[in-house]
Amino acid sequence: MNYYRAVTRLFSHSLACLCAFAAVAIACGQPGATPINSNPDCADFAGTPLPIRQLEIVDGERRLVAQVEVADSDAERARGLMCRMRLEAGTGMAFSWDGPVSGGFWMYNTYVPLDLLHVTGDGSVVAFRSMKPCPRGPEEDQQAWRNRCIEESRPFAPDAIYELAVELPAGWLGASGFDPATSARWSVSLK
Repeated sequence: MNYYRAVTRLFSHSLACLCAFAAVAIACGQPGATPINSNPDCADFAGTPLPIRQLEIVDGERRLVAQVEVADSDAERARGLMCRMRLEAGTGMAFSWDGPVSGGFWMYNTYVPLDLLHVTGDGSVVAFRSMKPCPRGPEEDQQAWRNRCIEESRPFAPDAIYELAVELPAGWLGASGFDPATSARWSVSLK
């Protein structure tokens, strides 16, 4: 009888651990459910993802779908993908506005390399940029860090008006067969 109880307890404990592990693994596989950087610069960032929608990118017969978080308020757009430790292939973030905008993006407090698409209201890609993280230097104060990231971001600004900007893991489009040199032919839609 003691053997039976011990095996039953061990099985129950193992099953509970396996279920907990599976729940964590599933949550980490969800778009946006990426770990937040634990450094002090990220202390105020919540890891809660924004609403997720499907993004479709088409180039002739080639079609690619990504699951993207949608940032459509000033606060959500300001937070963006800051403090994320990784961004899984096929996921990203779409920044949406109610009308045409201009200006660039920066990589302040962003730790993953990104590809950025600027998209017009009709779905045409008007700019493609690859952006590298702008980590804080070891002796850099907050203001110096921000200023450096602003300077480093100047090449990311498009020379065009857009209504949607999309950040995807750097290199994912290319690895999926989309040549960034042909991005002007792409059509992007948020479903």
